[in-house]
Amino acid sequence: EGEPLPSDPRLFHCTDRFGSFEVEEIHSFDQTDLLDDDVYLLDIGTSVYLWIGVEANSTEEAKAMEVAQNYNKTATDGRHPDIPIMKVSCGSEPLMFTQ
Repeated sequence: EGEPLPSDPRLFHCTDRFGSFEVEEIHSFDQTDLLDDDVYLLDIGTSVYLWIGVEANSTEEAKAMEVAQNYNKTATDGRHPDIPIMKVSCGSEPLMFTQ
């Protein structure tokens, strides 16, 4: 069993803006899709990032972490269910996140 390979990134928007927590995949995305008042899940195959907007609330952050954990556990791409989930704060993104 080797290391997971990078895959095409997938971005999911996590928000409770409309009264209930919702997760929606964003296709053909770039940095401008990240809204400061929400949380995003970025899957690059070898790890999952939770991008936390400066105005995101603690409920969004907690629920997005649950989504990320369940996402890894139920993935069908052969990844280990304990693949790293890394929190990233708006403005402090590592190079791997912004590529």
